[in-house]
Amino acid sequence: MFLKNVEINNETLRYWMENNFPKSDLFFFTKEDQLIIEALGPNVMAIPVKEFFPDSFFNDFNTLNIYQLWQIDRQEAAFACVAHPGAIASVNSELRKRIFQIQKKLNRGLLFEWGLIEPFLNGHGMEELLEMLAPYVFEYESKQYLALQAGVWTELSTEFKQAFLVGMAGQFIDNVDISEDQINEFRIGYPHIAPYINTFSAANGANCLAAVLAAVAGGSAETEWLISKWVGGHVFENGLKANHYYHEEGGSENLLPGDVFVWKNSNGIQHAAYHLRDGFFFNKHGQTFMNPWQIITKEKLIDVWGEVGLCVYRQKPLQENKSEKNFRKNENKQVHKAIQEV
Repeated sequence: MFLKNVEINNETLRYWMENNFPKSDLFFFTKEDQLIIEALGPNVMAIPVKEFFPDSFFNDFNTLNIYQLWQIDRQEAAFACVAHPGAIASVNSELRKRIFQIQKKLNRGLLFEWGLIEPFLNGHGMEELLEMLAPYVFEYESKQYLALQAGVWTELSTEFKQAFLVGMAGQFIDNVDISEDQINEFRIGYPHIAPYINTFSAANGANCLAAVLAAVAGGSAETEWLISKWVGGHVFENGLKANHYYHEEGGSENLLPGDVFVWKNSNGIQHAAYHLRDGFFFNKHGQTFMNPWQIITKEKLIDVWGEVGLCVYRQKPLQENKSEKNFRKNENKQVHKAIQEV
């Protein structure tokens, strides 16, 4: 299946459904709201936020990404509550809605505007679905939302889950003016990343910095191992140095194949993308499974990430044409093979 020339295969969809949604619920509460925690019953573990975030058992990588925990208002949130999937269903309707409103106020993830959900109801037993979802619908600042909790996710049909995931994934794809022939040329020119071009990862974690390191490392690296990792700023900078990259002043106006865009601010490296050729980049906007590895344009990158803090890194003179030579070399191999077949 293709969405805007990005592929989602059935194996990836199955993995998403089975592994990328929580098995337990997670709620956050302020000090003022901590008495509400008791209403969730005995199957709840209330953890001070300062202890929760460094705890890799409860705050594992899937939990971090599924609930988008980087968005949580840590100034306001005082407690994180890991709850059995059935706990929230046992709470009376008004208090349940209040709990969901608190989650929205504190910026917890898995809360979707109802307008995004409605299109997926048609053709999937609308009346039955509405009845199933009704306890998890709430209002916040005059808008309706759905809290997609662990318990309700397990009850949804496979057909609905697939439609929902495909629809949501489509919102993470950039609209890029590029032909299938151009995409195939890049696959030929960069065979080590070809399997990943315009595809989705199965699991959470793989981020933009890993994508760039996999691209700059070339065919000598174990691309599948490298590209699937979450890479931090220090690892990324060391990887660029190991591949003989240096900071090129003003390089964005005279891009070469293999150049790397890097965005930095006072907190460190925020994003990076790998220039393939002619203003097209190999890019991954984030670390969630719904952020595809996609070929996008320089203009799209600037639209999303801006020009503030943008730097260009380029391979040193002895190797600066390595990427371009490899691209041509692989193109020539394909042409030679085609001639032989004729």
